[in-house]
Amino acid sequence: MAGDELLVSLRGLNGVIEAAVFPDAEGRPVEIQIWTGPEVDERYIRQAVADLLGERGMIQYNERVYVFELTREMTAPPPQEVAPVVPLPEQAPVEPVGESMVWEEETAAPEDSSTRSRRPKIGKINLSASGADTQANISLVYGGQQADGVGTGPKTPYSLRVTAATTLEAAQALLGEKGVFTLQGVSLVEILGQRAVMVVAETTLGGGRKLLGACLVGDTQVHEATVRAALDAVNRQLELALP
Repeated sequence: MAGDELLVSLRGLNGVIEAAVFPDAEGRPVEIQIWTGPEVDERYIRQAVADLLGERGMIQYNERVYVFELTREMTAPPPQEVAPVVPLPEQAPVEPVGESMVWEEETAAPEDSSTRSRRPKIGKINLSASGADTQANISLVYGGQQADGVGTGPKTPYSLRVTAATTLEAAQALLGEKGVFTLQGVSLVEILGQRAVMVVAETTLGGGRKLLGACLVGDTQVHEATVRAALDAVNRQLELALP
């Protein structure tokens, strides 16, 4: 079945708000993204997608299916009124990254220990460009302690991957363990007329599982939204593990 017909079938699944199919040069679905409303059973969606792919002899592509749950605040109009969710092109204008770009969050007032959240705050985001590479230094603050992540990667539009990976490094530094979080992918997408950063990570905590984080760009810089999306992916794990 053609990709357009598969897309129509995916959009017709119960609970699906929107879907996107990303084919290769031969039209095979190398990645499928599914957006559901809140409280939709992900297992049902994954089984339904597997059934559709199996009917078309494409079950081998089921590993590249990503299911995103929209919060109530982001819930879309009916599918026929929603524009497709597509990654922004790689040639999208790049936010300027000069010799050094530093963003710091205002320090929050101390909280009483009985009510303090076990989730870190962003301390500093520092991105600098050198030749074909981008260097990132990101700090997270928790319980009066600062943990830093340092990373280097190829210079790309918005430096998404190095920013997300370095944020996960900082999160691991808070835990005092390496290899706890692994970045699987990060994308800048357009949904419901708004840009958002999506981060997929994996953790070894709790027996291992996939994690999804998202942050609307809004009026913030993409770099900041990327850090917040990475934190959104791992915050629950940090909340359970941090003292």
